[in-house]
Amino acid sequence: MSTPVHVAVLMGGWSSEREVSLRSGQAISSVLPGSRLIELEADALPEWLDGAKHVVLPVLHGGWGEDGRAQAEMEARGIAFAGCSSAA
Repeated sequence: MSTPVHVAVLMGGWSSEREVSLRSGQAISSVLPGSRLIELEADALPEWLDGAKHVVLPVLHGGWGEDGRAQAEMEARGIAFAGCSSAA
């Protein structure tokens, strides 16, 4: 039997667009039953985020969330995510 995969909606982070990210994340989570809303207080992924258990929907605005660094960290940790690769 396989382990169920959970959708983790990442929002927040440290940018001038934090409030937009928080509103966007809450709106998306409200229409994805069972998703886990994760408010980031810094530009870093939570240590407990696990590629075997989670698929990430990044709703991060500004620097770290839009310049490929968040995606590169997810790629390096083997965490699947929606959206473009870090190279894009």
